[in-house]
Amino acid sequence: MSSVLVQFRTEDTAKAKATSICDRLGLDLQSYLRMCISRMNQENGIPFSMNVNDLPKIDKESSKSGALKMGALG
Repeated sequence: MSSVLVQFRTEDTAKAKATSICDRLGLDLQSYLRMCISRMNQENGIPFSMNVNDLPKIDKESSKSGALKMGALG
């Protein structure tokens, strides 16, 4: 199986934090990212919840100001 190079940009602080977390888990960042791609392929999708139903509801009257409906948060 051939391999390809995948590159993307991220903030330096985000990379440093991710690298630190991986180090504490005994991984390097590259291995973790390969694991993510492998898991995405196994799951045939994002391997964690990304459901709009999990987002807080926005009250229609206050949506212009961006205020959240308090009852939807808890």
